[in-house]
Amino acid sequence: MHKSFPFLEIHGEPGTGKSTLIEFLWKLCGREEYEGFDPSNSTPAARGRNFSQVANLPVVLIEGDCTNTSDKPSKLRAFDYDELKSLYNGRASRSLGIETNNNETYESPFRGAILLVQNAAFDASEATLSRIVSMFTDKSNQTDVTQTAAERLEQMPMSDVSGFFIAATQREVTLLQEYDHHYRKAMADMAKHANIRHRRVIKTHSQIIGFLMALAHVVPVHPSHIEQTRNFIFRLAAERQRALSLDHPLVQEFWELFDYLDAQEQHGINHAPADKADEIAVNFNHFEEVANTYRQRLPFTLSEIKKLLKSGREREFVRTASVRSSVSERCNVGKSKELRKPDFYHCWTFRRK
Repeated sequence: MHKSFPFLEIHGEPGTGKSTLIEFLWKLCGREEYEGFDPSNSTPAARGRNFSQVANLPVVLIEGDCTNTSDKPSKLRAFDYDELKSLYNGRASRSLGIETNNNETYESPFRGAILLVQNAAFDASEATLSRIVSMFTDKSNQTDVTQTAAERLEQMPMSDVSGFFIAATQREVTLLQEYDHHYRKAMADMAKHANIRHRRVIKTHSQIIGFLMALAHVVPVHPSHIEQTRNFIFRLAAERQRALSLDHPLVQEFWELFDYLDAQEQHGINHAPADKADEIAVNFNHFEEVANTYRQRLPFTLSEIKKLLKSGREREFVRTASVRSSVSERCNVGKSKELRKPDFYHCWTFRRK
């Protein structure tokens, strides 16, 4: 109908009930004693088979290492969550060559859904993050009552709840009609929201709202709970929009470190001419040299951060060029020719917003 289906992410502190929740949801689908698989500990072939095994069921990825490990050997490298992008549209996760005498290949289409579960929030490209509906769990509302409720879910026999899957599929026509109606209404309402502008964010969260509103046709849910959850999903959409408006975490860290070093160093490290106060000129070799002087560890390689800085939002990349350095101008005052710094540096120039 819509050529896509959103990914769901659940992240939060350990002990907040993520595993209990996932295992109970599996019981609704008739599967017991299972949570998911860790993609970082799986081979590409195993991941591909996990994605191809099911239709109309979720594939749950748990505790994957999202940190950048591009300097590690290939066997220890973390799973790249950007690989999931094609699954959003139901396309194949991988392509296999078939042992024949021609050029035939096999690409198994993805017919399930993706659920991402771990303690830390996921870090991926904007294209991947915009496909995700993200929830955060914490311990702020945990009490003896919630503990008892969680234990009740854990002990509930699968035979008592697995009928949800059958009840949902038996009402397919009604549910899809309700879904489409409320999906379109949510799309219209979200488009009016001043804090939600990204079209894919609007679409993914509206799809979840569509199925939320159809839920009452399968199980008895109080209308007030439906309405509260609908409002909550609107908040999730606004939070996702804010997250997409921020720079990549490594870019944020780079600029925090740059500002610190610029303030600490006597003549600064911003080479931009004094008459261009809205610009920042960075020479990366000078930046690294000063960072080492102040014993600051760089959590990135220069080649890695250069790629990310080009798509920065807070400080927009403008150009690379030789710049008459204001740092050298200040440093060279009263110094002999042998002690003077070069008048020109090759810099990446950024514009302050």
